Amino acid sequence: MPRASELFRCPARSADDLSGLVALCRSGLALESVRAIWCKTDGTGLGNDYSRAYADTAIRSFLAEGLGCTPAEAAKRVQIVVSGGSEGIVSPHLLVLAETEGSAPSSEVGLVSGSDRQPFAKAKTGTQAHANFTADMVRRAATQAGLDRASSSAFVMVKSPAQPGSSLAAIKARAAVAAGVGLATGRLSALPTAFDEPFDGPDNVFVVARSDETEQHVVVLGNAAGSSSRQSIASGALADPLDAMGVAHVAAALGFAAAPQLSAAEVRRVVGVIVKGDPPAGTIRGFAHTMEMDPTLPSHRQGRAAYAAMIAAIIGMPAIFVSGGADGHGPAQGGLVAIVAEKLCRRD
Repeated sequence: MPRASELFRCPARSADDLSGLVALCRSGLALESVRAIWCKTDGTGLGNDYSRAYADTAIRSFLAEGLGCTPAEAAKRVQIVVSGGSEGIVSPHLLVLAETEGSAPSSEVGLVSGSDRQPFAKAKTGTQAHANFTADMVRRAATQAGLDRASSSAFVMVKSPAQPGSSLAAIKARAAVAAGVGLATGRLSALPTAFDEPFDGPDNVFVVARSDETEQHVVVLGNAAGSSSRQSIASGALADPLDAMGVAHVAAALGFAAAPQLSAAEVRRVVGVIVKGDPPAGTIRGFAHTMEMDPTLPSHRQGRAAYAAMIAAIIGMPAIFVSGGADGHGPAQGGLVAIVAEKLCRRD
């Protein structure tokens, strides 16, 4: 039986602003149905960005109070991913994923989700063992979602452990996890021999790697027949921060006509836009850029702003869940985008 799910977008004016989530609960959303909360904060996204921890603590505390458990137990039940940095026009917000079981099964295809959480040794992160471990988790989560096979997964969000002490450790962890997702979903035919060099990875994954994590948490989204969800999801690769055609291709899979921007009615159908991307090294389509040369603003922050501005101009709204650290995510010099939207034939 497919696990019908829906995504909700809540604006956030500060790292601890959960007013949108509170409003969702007051309107009938049961916290017991929530499977993931993805938060885009207004911090810097750097190593000393304490808005991430602040937001994480606020979310855990809210869930714990509502679920009658400890904050640590709440974080085991709900995947919490906090991404710092809302550069440029990016609007801070929360994306709340909840199961909607109880509705009558549909003959249509709709959004489903599944998850898996397992401990993994930090010493083995960033290795082929880590990639294979991830692939097994994705397969289990896809089965739980009700997808007929892992290759039907349209998008996978992973919160992974990483070895402490260096940025390279996080890079290798993200790349290994992304490769494992690619292996499970058929986007990669084989694993790379190493994870510290760029490679073309799958275009349906978003990985965060944290040295304070001891477990890996995987959430799989896809579209399945029989789901009663009013939403669906599509994802795809972006060659670089100028790849408007890549965004339009993903939007078209959801019935949108980006010509060149979604209409006001279409914008209202968009629920979540999730992006991974880093600036290409040195040049973009043969033109030099300076994103790697500014000592006052790290390149990944400028990359987030560039990707978000391009995508927001097409989608027509700035609540873009965008992150750097796209190691093994999509083309080696590019990234990826996933969009969740209300279906054209929405049933009220």
